[in-house]
Amino acid sequence: MGGKITTLQTIVVFVGNSTYEIELDHRVIGFIRRIGQVFEAHAGPDITSDSEWGRWELWDKAAAFLVRASGFAPIEGCAPNVAFQATVTPATP
Repeated sequence: MGGKITTLQTIVVFVGNSTYEIELDHRVIGFIRRIGQVFEAHAGPDITSDSEWGRWELWDKAAAFLVRASGFAPIEGCAPNVAFQATVTPATP
């Protein structure tokens, strides 16, 4: 294995009910909700919209889906070529 590793700095905001808002480059790209042992990702800035979504066993794969859906980067899969640095913050009232 080798090659370049792309690191994406994301902001992760806990918004309640096992749900996190994911921001990249100062823009909400989607939401990740933990449901049992899986992570459900909803693309787009509004979780209530009829957005593209999917379920994965790994948080990184759900986050990679959101990056692909947002158009930020053409990611062919997640590991090992993409690493996510997440800054988790609580929601502000």
